[in-house]
Amino acid sequence: MLVNSIKIYHPYGTIGFLPWQSAQYNTIGYGESPLANQLFDSAKQIKTFTEGTDENSSDVIAIREHIRTSSRAVILGFAFHELNMDLLCPNSSWLVDKEKSYGKTIIFSTAHGISNHNIQAIKRRLSNDFFAKHENIYIDGMTCNELFDEYSHSLRFA
Repeated sequence: MLVNSIKIYHPYGTIGFLPWQSAQYNTIGYGESPLANQLFDSAKQIKTFTEGTDENSSDVIAIREHIRTSSRAVILGFAFHELNMDLLCPNSSWLVDKEKSYGKTIIFSTAHGISNHNIQAIKRRLSNDFFAKHENIYIDGMTCNELFDEYSHSLRFA
């Protein structure tokens, strides 16, 4: 299964796990009515907006490192708010590797409900922040499902 072979980050936490994922907490099945202790356990897994973007968080460091070294990155449900963009934004150590990494990362992302004008601004920022070529950034006003349908061949991780 593809999802078992890729690293997925949830900087703001999750409220549960899917059947194939290992669970640290008392999980709630999709569509099930939760018990009080399950709700309490789920609440422990959620981070506030500022907790999710803590510069010293191991998750933030890992997200940045994986994006820096990836040949492909898929960004879903992100909304491109300034704080979210800062979460991905490389730190100053990336400047050392700029020439080695320029143009190597291909970025795919959803932008459902975001205007074309704003999508172009987002592409410029991603291009600057991640040294990605503008033509290697695919951001479209589609849902997650539509993105995977549209780019299924480009996203194969064989």
